[in-house]
Amino acid sequence: MIIKKIFDETVLSMPYCGGLSSYSLVLMVSAYLKRFDEQNTESLSRNLSGFFHFYGCGFKPHLHYLNGDNIEFEEAKRPFPDPFIVLDPLDPANNVGHSTFRIKDIQRALVQAFKIINKSCEEYQALDPSSLGLSDKDQQHLRCLPRNVLARLMAEIQLEHYQPNIFAEDDL
Repeated sequence: MIIKKIFDETVLSMPYCGGLSSYSLVLMVSAYLKRFDEQNTESLSRNLSGFFHFYGCGFKPHLHYLNGDNIEFEEAKRPFPDPFIVLDPLDPANNVGHSTFRIKDIQRALVQAFKIINKSCEEYQALDPSSLGLSDKDQQHLRCLPRNVLARLMAEIQLEHYQPNIFAEDDL
């Protein structure tokens, strides 16, 4: 849901504008966890950061694809010429990612999210609130605190990379 929330204010969450469908995103998360954290030993923050890094940097949509919740790395087996392939596990003849033509924009947003989270973690680990002499009220405004990271993440991605969602439900 955090990942979906990041894209909600942009066209990247709308498949008819080249973005990701919710179903594609669920399969991406499932495939990532199945491949990289099958034993459920990693923390949520480590998995979130890893997801952003893998799909932003490591996943090559022109070479790799998702077969249900399995990541396939063999280019020769790509069943469709589409730029992003996510095969429906209930119907492998259905590419639920066929309308995701903005995959490069999505990957740039994921890389940006990865950088923001990592920088925030570094800042948070270096933070010693007692030595700063800040009151609790002042500390809540520090951008590296976990409760502020999601808002910062959404704002920076939206501001730096993408136009607001012009098809917001409030306007319909």
